[in-house]
Amino acid sequence: MLHFGVFELDVDSFELRRDGTRVEVEPQVLEVILHLAARRDRMVRKEELLDAVWGDRFVSESALTSRVKSARQALGDDGKTQSMIRTIHGRGYQFVPHVTDSELSPASDPHASAPTALALEELRASIDANTWREIRTAFAAAGVAALTAADLETWAEAAWWDCEVIECISVRQEAFRRYLAADDNLGAARVAIALSDDYLHRGASTVCRTWSTRAQDLLANSPRTAEFGQLLRLRSAYELDVAMNPKGALDLNSDLCELAKQIDDADLLALSLQDRGRCLIALGRVDEGMAMVDEAMLLAATTATSANVTGRLYCNMLSACIGVGHLKRARDWSDEAMTWCAGHAESGFPGICQIHRTGLRRRMGELQGSIDDLERIASSSQFSHIAGSALVELGEVHLRRGDVDLAEAAFLQAHAHSADATPGLAQVAIERDRPGDAVSLLHEALTARGIDHVTRVRLLPLLVDAAVMDDQVSVAADASNELSDVAAGGSESCLGSASLSRGTVALMQDRHREAADAFQDAAALYSRVGLPFELATARLGLAAAALALDLVPTARIERSAALAALTAAGAVPLGTAKLWLRRTEELT
Repeated sequence: MLHFGVFELDVDSFELRRDGTRVEVEPQVLEVILHLAARRDRMVRKEELLDAVWGDRFVSESALTSRVKSARQALGDDGKTQSMIRTIHGRGYQFVPHVTDSELSPASDPHASAPTALALEELRASIDANTWREIRTAFAAAGVAALTAADLETWAEAAWWDCEVIECISVRQEAFRRYLAADDNLGAARVAIALSDDYLHRGASTVCRTWSTRAQDLLANSPRTAEFGQLLRLRSAYELDVAMNPKGALDLNSDLCELAKQIDDADLLALSLQDRGRCLIALGRVDEGMAMVDEAMLLAATTATSANVTGRLYCNMLSACIGVGHLKRARDWSDEAMTWCAGHAESGFPGICQIHRTGLRRRMGELQGSIDDLERIASSSQFSHIAGSALVELGEVHLRRGDVDLAEAAFLQAHAHSADATPGLAQVAIERDRPGDAVSLLHEALTARGIDHVTRVRLLPLLVDAAVMDDQVSVAADASNELSDVAAGGSESCLGSASLSRGTVALMQDRHREAADAFQDAAALYSRVGLPFELATARLGLAAAALALDLVPTARIERSAALAALTAAGAVPLGTAKLWLRRTEELT
């Protein structure tokens, strides 16, 4: 008997059941599920699956695709979400949920009985003393029928921490039904909010909104509760991170901050402060926003915030710091975050912290040793946003090393996970000598509804590069002027980007002295922050400007320093750096 979430597959009777109820499935579809579930620890190639289900008979690949689609439908899955069966494009499939075999599992030994009522009470009383995996195993052995709605809620939380997201969702859905049947609206709403959050992070925004609406209906008469606060927080996060509406998110956050103070809820108060900071950053009020992010972290360090909330605080803080270029602040917090993650190694938090840390190290010039970790996170995580983030960072590492094909593949996979891969794909277009495509892609992104301050700061330098490479100097000049406006008063790395862009435009317009001054300013800023790749680009630009001014010794020194830094890091010049390198070839 194979068990996964609320499903069980009886191998002897060749029957699939959900919560004990038989699911009608065609034999070949059941064969597909069985073969994949029994090999959950690896990818199953299409050829292997065809042989297992059809043997020596010849059938087209479309027959297999059809059976996989039916298998997903039987398991409540679909080709977009891929929460039960994941497609490995061009290669095969992999079963996603955790699978236990009752023939092999000690918890299901035929000579052992399910936990008694007394044993369950002892388990409930000692939850804090058990690991999440031990809790999952014990509750699974007891069986869904023997458990209360609260037990199921705990089981689902344990599955979440153990990175078994599909099991978590399935068990939460059963907990929701139990609470609803008992007319416990607060309990049902709490679980509905958790399910909405689960689907938000899996990129299923429609399902997320559906569960959020259900929770709102259940809380119509309970506006001053922690559950209502959780709903407000979820809706605010949706507006900020999905709808790209920081103003709307900030309005919701105001109500959340007030409620969190009224009911004295440490989790809600810390999250509300940090989310408010993130909203302000998105609206361009960076200093004010970062002060609130720091305040939220201080609150987490001095109050009893839950482990789940503490992990989210670390994750969002690192993302905010890196996004606005506060890299020293990010470095300071990065070590703290990894120390905290070490105590929660079974959860998804180490994965996202590792991604942030890798991104920070990449920007600081460390490219070695990160690819294997990022590939592992991307392929194994059941959280779509984590997999997408890992793939974006993987693409950035490949790109900086000069592996454009691998970079493009990673960015496209990230896009499939709904991650923002626009900067990476634009850079790929530039490297493939298609700067016009990059200009179009970046223009579309920059004119999108709700684009925030952080995104503009990230995209505008790329637009300057792409436009210059496509001989659209006036477009580059407009983008450079806008970047100077949005970067004003920002971090040193943002100011460095603005100076670099001004130098780029000035050099293309033959204003060589002005270009040299701007490149010198950029180099000084990047040197202070510790961004070697950007510093190398500034130095190459300075070399080109110096050569145009007939300052040959200066040009030669700057060019040599830039190439030495890139070579030492195992990196290649990108974008306009390659253009300045060509312009100074006579110095070799």
